[in-house]
Amino acid sequence: MPVQDDVLVTVCMDEDLEDRTENAVLMDGHTLDDITDIFRAAVRDEIAAHQRNGHPVARYDEESKRAYLEYPDGKREYVNG
Repeated sequence: MPVQDDVLVTVCMDEDLEDRTENAVLMDGHTLDDITDIFRAAVRDEIAAHQRNGHPVARYDEESKRAYLEYPDGKREYVNG
């Protein structure tokens, strides 16, 4: 099967999801906050690994409302503009 670079992710949330999961305990006694912290740490580690290997990382500039690629040397290349 060929590898694709583009990934489409769709997230649907119930309005009452927060109420139903506020005190939820997941596998092995982890809370949603635990899982969120683990996920965030994994993302930070993966971004750092990409930068160490010389790859750019996609980021978003809140001020200019534009996406850009950030290279390990700090250079920014704005996408579409």
